[in-house]
Amino acid sequence: MAKNKEVIQFRDWSKGNIRVVQNSIVPKNSAKLALNFNSDEELGSLVSRLGTNIVGTQTVASGTCLGIHYFRDTVGTSHKLFGVFSDGSNNDVYDMITGNSSLTGDTKDLKTRFCTYLDSVVRVNGTDACKAFNGSTWDTTGGAFDVANMPIGTVVIEWKDRVYTAGVSTSPSIIYYSGIADPDTRAVSWTVANGQIEVEQEDGGGAITALEKVPGYLLIFKERSMKRWDGSSTYPEDLVNVGVATQEAVCRGRNMVFLANQQGVWATNGGYPQKISKPIQDLWDAIPAANLSSIATYSDDNYVYVYVGDITLGDNSYTNICFKYNIDNQTWDIYSYYNDFTCFTWYISSNSKVIVGGDKDGQAIQINTGNTDYNAQPITWSFESNDIEFGTISTRGLIKELSQMNVFTENCITGDVMIRINSHRDKDWKPLGSIKGDIQDLEFKAKGNYFNIKATGTTNSGKVKFLGFEFPAQSINVVSNIKD
Repeated sequence: MAKNKEVIQFRDWSKGNIRVVQNSIVPKNSAKLALNFNSDEELGSLVSRLGTNIVGTQTVASGTCLGIHYFRDTVGTSHKLFGVFSDGSNNDVYDMITGNSSLTGDTKDLKTRFCTYLDSVVRVNGTDACKAFNGSTWDTTGGAFDVANMPIGTVVIEWKDRVYTAGVSTSPSIIYYSGIADPDTRAVSWTVANGQIEVEQEDGGGAITALEKVPGYLLIFKERSMKRWDGSSTYPEDLVNVGVATQEAVCRGRNMVFLANQQGVWATNGGYPQKISKPIQDLWDAIPAANLSSIATYSDDNYVYVYVGDITLGDNSYTNICFKYNIDNQTWDIYSYYNDFTCFTWYISSNSKVIVGGDKDGQAIQINTGNTDYNAQPITWSFESNDIEFGTISTRGLIKELSQMNVFTENCITGDVMIRINSHRDKDWKPLGSIKGDIQDLEFKAKGNYFNIKATGTTNSGKVKFLGFEFPAQSINVVSNIKD
């Protein structure tokens, strides 16, 4: 028999969530699950995320957001937060601040995308004629985008002073481009110096689904492949067999493009995409197939947010899940929201650039604000450790008896601690006690080869810090290598 003679601490969570690594090599400073925590706000600690709040007012109750975009002209005198919702008969483009419709009569239930250029914003949905907003009215005949002659595509982007569109129903593998914007008229033309590119129709990649850009290239995504266009040619021909289902599954940040598909989350600067989702891959693989066409992404140049909806993995069900990737640290945090999002954009609120998501209840919701989710919903946080074997004094094969543990938190109003022994089943969690202060001493008896620790609670009055836990000297007794 042997006992620990020194305190054994677990006080560093700076690696965030790492789930699919064998326990003998998993970083000690990682969590199996840290839900609604930030692992990078205070290095080493887990800090509960901020909440959400409505921007403007609700438009259509129970209405699913089919597109969201913030239009802001060069000098900022004209700006609108547009959201697209179906009223049951048609899609309408709403001013989300006032809740009033700005453009009505579009074909219902179509995903709608926007592109701001030359102090105007164009609306496309693949069926209705293109229309553009110039800050005061919607143009249907000309304007900055020459909308009367613009091909009716489902996706649109500006690159190198041309406007590109694709997703035309009769030409799913063709990308169309306008002439270069005239500096005097401040408009592009779809009849002069325009053109089109056949993007390898027979490569098996499917139809064009999304457009994005990185320095030097326009990226053209199909369902199962990616191409790049440098202004004169497309290449490689068929070397990048990574695609996306929708435009919303692609975002740009830090001169890179991030994309999400059935296999995971990827990053590219124009070369072959690199998968970055391996630490959370088991959760990613549990995304229902029906959710894959509804993935929504956004990047603010520091983080990449990937919203995937509800996930069930084993005994556990997770609601409205959003994965957050730290571009610098290459770490993952996992959020569970009260709202069910479909798309994201940026927005200027009180002179600050913020992130806004369109949800499935007719609303635009700002994330990372306040201490509760919208409608005063508390934020539920949860921590679950990777397997604890006490490798400094023991091995997985040895039996350990535990008798005491100290849990460290800050601003935890309500919380509970649990333990699981020699099991990964959710039903095997056993209560150890409640968190009633910043330092909680828990005395108990537990015997096994390996253990998991879980802590969970709610907050509506500020950020909770989970600092970690420790096993005091003499609290661990190594018994034998004979299993009971």
